[in-house]
Amino acid sequence: MKKFFLPCVFALMVFSGKAQIYDTFNYQILWEDQFMGNRSWNLSTFKEQSNDTGFVPRWECKLHEWWPYYVTTNRDKTHQAYQPSNTRFCLDNKLRLVAECKSNSLPLECNSSSGYIIPSNAHCSGTFNGNYYPPHQKVFYHSGAIETIDNNNWFGYYEIKCQLPVHEGEAAAFWLFGTGPSSYEEIDIFEHSKNDSQATNNLATGFSCGIWYNPDGTNYYPDINNPEICAHNYSKQYIKVATTNNLTNDHVFGLEWLPNRMTWYLDGQIINECTTLKYIPQHPLNLRVTHPVDDNAMAPNSNITPQWYGPDELVIDYIKVYKLISDCNTDVYIRNANDFANYNHGVKRSITIGAANGIIVPSNTNLIMRAENSIIITNSGGVTAPVGADLTFMVHPCVNY
Repeated sequence: MKKFFLPCVFALMVFSGKAQIYDTFNYQILWEDQFMGNRSWNLSTFKEQSNDTGFVPRWECKLHEWWPYYVTTNRDKTHQAYQPSNTRFCLDNKLRLVAECKSNSLPLECNSSSGYIIPSNAHCSGTFNGNYYPPHQKVFYHSGAIETIDNNNWFGYYEIKCQLPVHEGEAAAFWLFGTGPSSYEEIDIFEHSKNDSQATNNLATGFSCGIWYNPDGTNYYPDINNPEICAHNYSKQYIKVATTNNLTNDHVFGLEWLPNRMTWYLDGQIINECTTLKYIPQHPLNLRVTHPVDDNAMAPNSNITPQWYGPDELVIDYIKVYKLISDCNTDVYIRNANDFANYNHGVKRSITIGAANGIIVPSNTNLIMRAENSIIITNSGGVTAPVGADLTFMVHPCVNY
């Protein structure tokens, strides 16, 4: 049992709810991508490549979703195919996922060798065979998607800085997904579409974040005999951003994923939390950025012509992944002001704060203290923190990578 004891009497203690983009001292960078250098896609492996010294490939370009539909996300609504040519490394050190209308009249056939690159395992049979749906003979759009080559992504902090496209039919997202022991789990760091803008009913100022959990694998449809078994949203929140700084501008979306808590951030401020353990994935997931196009892109009376005008790009400035510093065999004792000033960060086994003559916290203290078992403030002398001192205490399981 994890306990947080506060038996002391003190003059003023600030238990901060202040959000940070990431916990600078208790986290360390695992990897980051600023999308710099000269890169391209290998059209045999669909992984990124470069001749730059020290280059480490992290991404593969997706040609389809790993769902039963292949090629497109939904055979009836998402008339698009992901393509390397629409996942563009640019000279301005940004990555662009670009959606384009490729045909105003005739769709690109699933088995067409000239229309676009088709996944080798795409199913183009004309009838539902019990596992896969009919061919995607209504592909009118191309767009882009990336996924990490190494999909060992789990507890830590994930962050993206990007500008979102804003028009009917786009559905940009930064998310983690995978299959657990008997379920499909999806963590949406952000999802942006017409349906996800419910906070404002305006694509320019609304998006969502949360967890999509399915106890019945990848079955997204209610079981007739067991209607309770189907995909569900948990801790989903619809978020509003200011009109004066809408989603076409750069924003930073973040997620802290711990074993017993998930916290979502927008531009350094907490926007959502989940502490329900059974909905929090406890195993590695895939990390992906996607920009699909769905039926809503089509103008009502012109069948195919897209409703958007101008750029249709998800513009990514950077992606960063951090891991916690684990020091969970250490018990820490804070007995004086210098111990606050010289605090050695990392998740401890326990933290005890107190001294017989009391402790005055330094006025410039801005400290996040994490422990696995307990954080105890004793009553032997008390603890005094002046106005302006910022202390955050967090008790959560240690993370062993």
